Amino acid sequence: MRARARLLPLGALLVLAGGPPAAGHEGHGKIALKGGKVEGDRVYLEERARSALGLTTVVAEEAAAVETVTVPARVAVPPDARAVATVRAAGVVRSVRRSPGDEVAAGDVIAVVESPELAALAGEIRAAEAEADLAERTASRLRDLAAAAVPVLDSVEAEIHAAERRSAVDALRLKRALLAGSDPPPPEGDGARNPGHVAVRAPRAGVLLHVDLAPGAAVEPETHLAEVADLSRPWIVGEVPEDRADLVRPGARATFRPAGGGEPLAARVEAVLPTVDPLRRVLGARAVLETAPGGPPGAGGLRPGQRGSLSIVASEAAAAVFLPEAAVARSGMDRIAFLVEREGVYRRVRLAGEPPRRSRVRVRRGVYAGDRVVLAGASQLAALFPPTSFKPTAEALADAGVSLARAEEIPVEEVVVLAGRAGSPPGSLARVAGSVRGVVLEAPVRAGDAVRAGAPVAVLSSLEADLLAVEYRRVVRARPALEDLLRRALELGEGGPRRAVLARTAALLAEGSRAEALRGRLTALGVPPEDLDRVARGEGGSVRVLVPSPIAGLAAEADAAPGAVIGPDATAAVVVAPGSLWVEAVLPDLDRGRVLSALGAAGPTGLSARVRPAAGGPVLAATVRRFRPELEGPAARDVLLVELPDPGPLLRPGMSATVAVVLGTGKRGVAVPLAAVRREGSAAEVFVREGEPIRRVPVVLGRADDRLVEILRGLYPGDEVVVGGVEAVRTGIRSVR
Repeated sequence: MRARARLLPLGALLVLAGGPPAAGHEGHGKIALKGGKVEGDRVYLEERARSALGLTTVVAEEAAAVETVTVPARVAVPPDARAVATVRAAGVVRSVRRSPGDEVAAGDVIAVVESPELAALAGEIRAAEAEADLAERTASRLRDLAAAAVPVLDSVEAEIHAAERRSAVDALRLKRALLAGSDPPPPEGDGARNPGHVAVRAPRAGVLLHVDLAPGAAVEPETHLAEVADLSRPWIVGEVPEDRADLVRPGARATFRPAGGGEPLAARVEAVLPTVDPLRRVLGARAVLETAPGGPPGAGGLRPGQRGSLSIVASEAAAAVFLPEAAVARSGMDRIAFLVEREGVYRRVRLAGEPPRRSRVRVRRGVYAGDRVVLAGASQLAALFPPTSFKPTAEALADAGVSLARAEEIPVEEVVVLAGRAGSPPGSLARVAGSVRGVVLEAPVRAGDAVRAGAPVAVLSSLEADLLAVEYRRVVRARPALEDLLRRALELGEGGPRRAVLARTAALLAEGSRAEALRGRLTALGVPPEDLDRVARGEGGSVRVLVPSPIAGLAAEADAAPGAVIGPDATAAVVVAPGSLWVEAVLPDLDRGRVLSALGAAGPTGLSARVRPAAGGPVLAATVRRFRPELEGPAARDVLLVELPDPGPLLRPGMSATVAVVLGTGKRGVAVPLAAVRREGSAAEVFVREGEPIRRVPVVLGRADDRLVEILRGLYPGDEVVVGGVEAVRTGIRSVR
């Protein structure tokens, strides 16, 4: 009812006009109105007419010409800001000392686990130490008697036995340190320390997100027990629809607006993921805040999982003049505004501008910063200047996004159009997993990062690898003693015990083979040579396990947090190699026979095809190489594999697309692009430019492919037809009176 009430006064003004409406059009003559008049390009309105129309005004503003893409987003904790607590010894939880939500410092005890394995290992160490002490005393006595009654070889063997016992003690202590950590177990209530206890400690400072522990619960080695996170510098993860993916780039400025209110936060896009979620049709864009979020979670700060919107700057240009969209009216294909010259006097001006964006129109000419223009009532004033012919200027056509193409006498191809989805060909996508179970020490790669072939995507600490390294250390460290014993035995000459020499030689060879086997096993697990050399020198027994990427590319997934447990059955990262893509298109039964026949006739060269990304953009040339039958599911079907040599950023794995498979070429005829034809029911029309005028031409359609449609009647070769901005031209023609 309000809209009708506002239109009635203008209708009354038009009815009472003195003379035909055309008399005042294009700046000629006058039109007398009740409460006003039209003279040339000016409208004069008295107070009662202005009040009846409800006119309001606004000042044109100059602002930065910024185009943004606003997408849903959520708050996430970066993997390197999280850490997982775990233990290496099996046992039972004795006590839990911290709760989820607690602030903790690095090393704080979260829980205490009682491990029978560690208790037994403490007893083994005490027994081994006693054996080592006895062996050292025996060797010392034999050294004193060696010059008299005891053979030299017996004395040397006693020394070797003492060294082996001391090496066994060293190995057991090292094993306990690897299982329980080098720090002593936390004290009990009476201050005593239990050697069978191991602490579950906070791996970093932050907030305890969760604690998966309860007194009496069994704990397995290298399992996820608790997680700590630093929430001060979160990520903002935007979900970009695939049809806007080409507008988002790393380095772009952005603004995050939390859901439910709150101050907008400045951010910057750090990475754009290389693949699209095939189910949700969105592309991940990771942004980092340029300032701290403003407080702890729950007290003004951001919370993990909190939703909001992320406005990403897609393009920026120099400052320009902007008007509200409501202040710009249409007259034919012209955009017009009404400048306020003085109270009650409004001058019509033609604008050079761009299509509206975010409820604003960027004006290139006609209105300048500081000009006051009509806001409410602009469309009613524009109705006083109805166009009497449709001769849009080249500038008006360009502003409306109108483009032209010529009708040509060319063949329309026989094609089959199929729905498809982009994916990575074999060898261009790698799911990287470790060769052994372990916890993450470092995760140098994040989703969106470039990855070199052979570069580690994660560095693990593995209990299995460390225990092998301890054994490798024991074997390698024992070899010098065996070599010394063999040398001394050989120095005894012909009278020496040949059987002892042969036995020690065999033992030396066996230990050498075992050392090589252990080194080969550790190398196969991913332990770097420098770590093995350090272990061989006796500098500790813990080693790193590298998880390398087999291919170069971009990381599509890489979110392992330090302390997280991964193994051969868990993916540490997904790496996608750049270059060619495959598009998989399901072949309907109706088209199966002729498509497969054409593919067989084409041979190794394949069938020509055209791929059009669902997000828009240019059509990409492709080749149908083969088909793959799918036997799983409710019905068997065939999938065509279409190869794209280098689609660039226009098409990413996971994106949807249409595939036009070219089966043959038809006869020549007059054809125009599909976009030039406007259909209404069974009727079709095109818009033809003849000099300056553009007229509507009914046409009869023939065959069509994915690009062209044949015109059987209505056009001739060389006719210029509108292909872009068809709806704008149609609206302009209908506005002519």
